[in-house]
Amino acid sequence: MSVSTVVIIPEEGEGSKIILDTNIAKESVTLKNMLEDLNAEEAIIPLPGTPQDALVNVFRYVKMQLDNPPPVKEKKPGAEEEIPVRSPELDAPWKHQFFTELDTKDRGLIFQFITAANYLDIKYALEDCSKFIASLIKGKSPEEIRKAFALPEGKKV
Repeated sequence: MSVSTVVIIPEEGEGSKIILDTNIAKESVTLKNMLEDLNAEEAIIPLPGTPQDALVNVFRYVKMQLDNPPPVKEKKPGAEEEIPVRSPELDAPWKHQFFTELDTKDRGLIFQFITAANYLDIKYALEDCSKFIASLIKGKSPEEIRKAFALPEGKKV
């Protein structure tokens, strides 16, 4: 059985393509809608304005998420469905490790990841990366945050 693939062409001038399994591509609402509009399981999709590194990191994260799904809670017969409480913490050690490695390489990769995850509309990737950033600034003063993220000094009032 052959696997359906989607070929992503990043920003112009980067010269390479990203080949994805369709199941990974469909985790993106944006790509899923494009495939549905094309009525295809396979396609070549240009994504101008999105750096290749960011796309590779987002799709690597998606694959890891699919390979390590969160545990499913068993529903008791007749019990009302519980509304999940969103935790401000990452729910798996591998997630923290993934974002720490990105941050260690280059802090800019974290922000490229957020931009790409948002563009691709992969909510769990965007949410998890935001949780990681929140953990970096938790308990820090505004001055420490400015220094950690190389932000310019704010205007004095």
